[in-house]
Amino acid sequence: MTSPIVKRYLIALNKYWFLIPVGIWVGVAGGFVYDLFLQSTTQQTEYTITGVLRYTRPPVTFSEIGNVIQDQGQKLTLEELLVPKVLESVIA
Repeated sequence: MTSPIVKRYLIALNKYWFLIPVGIWVGVAGGFVYDLFLQSTTQQTEYTITGVLRYTRPPVTFSEIGNVIQDQGQKLTLEELLVPKVLESVIA
């Protein structure tokens, strides 16, 4: 046996079934109007980022090979970095 609340709900649903699609369409139309007229008038916030690139010396390593590799990395020139093989690996 169903409860009286469920019976009342089903009776009201049969009586006012058309309000469900009407409510959906009113919600869609209201969202469209809000987006078209109200939200588009707000200004978009622009952000500017400024940065500085600087080199800090890494901590001292305990091997001579590590120091040699760090020194070679610091002495790279722009021509050495613009080799096509390097550019292809950066682009990929």
